[in-house]
Amino acid sequence: EHVPNVRAHLSKAAEVVRPGGYALIATPNAGSWEHRTPFGLSPNYSTGHLQLFSQRSMKLLLEKTGWQLVEVHTPSYSDAWSRVATSALRRVRGRGDLGNRGNLLRGDKMDVKKRVMQVFGAMTFPFRFLQERNRWGNELFVVAKRLGPSGD
Repeated sequence: EHVPNVRAHLSKAAEVVRPGGYALIATPNAGSWEHRTPFGLSPNYSTGHLQLFSQRSMKLLLEKTGWQLVEVHTPSYSDAWSRVATSALRRVRGRGDLGNRGNLLRGDKMDVKKRVMQVFGAMTFPFRFLQERNRWGNELFVVAKRLGPSGD
């Protein structure tokens, strides 16, 4: 998601990986619940993310560039939901999102942050469990296999 031309990037990777070799790809999941939150509150909306992928779009891109999708995992992390919540809080407080990330808790407030994250993790566990079970977690961890000339 950080390179301007992902298709060219994966095609180049297919040139240097021998047939039968593997690639491991980690990227935000455009199909996640966090990504579907309204008002652009998703942590996936970042100036560093030039493109976002769902499981389907990743599979299609891999197939077009000489790879076969072998396995997908979609873990969900409690910090993704906390980032949605803090984005909403910054907006309510009238602060812009991009320049103020990480400014809510600093320095001596880190112990407070740790406790808040533990509570937030416990509160969001049922949602994260459902996300992972239904493959809607906020990350895509992809295992892809380099195809040979005959497509196998």
